[in-house]
Amino acid sequence: MKYSLGGRLCIHRLGAVALAILICAAPAAADYPIQAGDVIEVSIGGLVDFHQRAVVQQDGTISFPQLGTISVDGSLASQLRAKIRAALVGKTVRQRSPDGRTLPIAIEPDDVAASIVEYRPVYVMGDVSKPGQFAFNPAMTTRQAVAMAGGYDTLHVGSKSSFLLASDVQSEISGVMVQLAGLALRETRVRAELSNLETMGEPRAPDVQVPATTFSALLRAEQELFKTNRVEHSAEKEFLDRSIKQSIQVIEDLNKQLKQEVASATFDAGDLEDMRGLQAKGYASKARVSETRHSASAGLNRRLQIYTQLDAARTRNEESQKHLAQLESQRKIKLLEALKDCTIKQVELRSRLNGLRDKLRAISTTHAQSVRGTYQSPKIVVIRKEHKGRERLSVDLDFELHPADVIEVTIEVDDANGEVAGE
Repeated sequence: MKYSLGGRLCIHRLGAVALAILICAAPAAADYPIQAGDVIEVSIGGLVDFHQRAVVQQDGTISFPQLGTISVDGSLASQLRAKIRAALVGKTVRQRSPDGRTLPIAIEPDDVAASIVEYRPVYVMGDVSKPGQFAFNPAMTTRQAVAMAGGYDTLHVGSKSSFLLASDVQSEISGVMVQLAGLALRETRVRAELSNLETMGEPRAPDVQVPATTFSALLRAEQELFKTNRVEHSAEKEFLDRSIKQSIQVIEDLNKQLKQEVASATFDAGDLEDMRGLQAKGYASKARVSETRHSASAGLNRRLQIYTQLDAARTRNEESQKHLAQLESQRKIKLLEALKDCTIKQVELRSRLNGLRDKLRAISTTHAQSVRGTYQSPKIVVIRKEHKGRERLSVDLDFELHPADVIEVTIEVDDANGEVAGE
């Protein structure tokens, strides 16, 4: 059995319908066509839980569980309510009663309410303090939109902007000059290291204007870096030189020992031969011959150990010499790379410095041309999307806006002759 919303639900219906009337009575300032981005809310009087919202999609449709998909693109607010009412009337929804029962409720025409609860934002651009997008409110005017954007901004118009721009450019020029001075000192330090000088020497005066304290700080930093690099390189070089000298001394000592052992081996071989001859004649015992043989064998073992130690010492010497050569070559490569980077960066910074100086001259010229001018009244143009395309409307501050309107604010300067500067 189906029920209409009556009896104990009448109070709920009356309250919800009254709320729907209030919502529907506050449309936008003008009954504008609904488009993608608007948020639609549908409610049914008496059904407290039935408050559903949907965003209008790019294809101009909205979707609700009870409605399905409906095309609303271009519909006016009144047409939207009629479409949704027609789609819902006659359908049945289930409502839980206060006693816990679930009742099927037939939707009647007066039960349905539909309204736009969120509008597409408006956009403010041009000569305002805070350009951007802002939430749209019903009956919103151009004056309110400009106020939300922080009001007019004359600091970026005419001669007043010249002071700010000139200050910014001059600050950039000062920063570039400091970088150039630092690179020049770095180049001096790198060249001194390449030439194996004991000190950096006196740097040439910078060809850019840099505060004396800044230049002194940069010079101290490069001098400390020069000393640190020199001490570190000298320590590594001295270690390798010492290792090479030690290995050479070891090789010389081992060669002397080897020479002595070779001479001793010659004597031991002759002695062994004599002992064997005496043994054959019966003048030398077997033990004496064995002792001579052991002495010759011990000499051979000593020579083998010396040969092994010689190979190890020669290997250490070759490795130390190789590391010393690598130390010098890698240091030179590193310094040459640093010198190349300095040159490239200096060229880039000088090009940037020339551009900034040209910009500063252009700002000065613009300032001279506009300093005698006066500001015109702001020109406000509203760009509105219609079915036939976008339309540009010249408006005043009391013009009522539509959602998604773009407000363009322009403030121009008259020159001394009363003409707009730049025309």
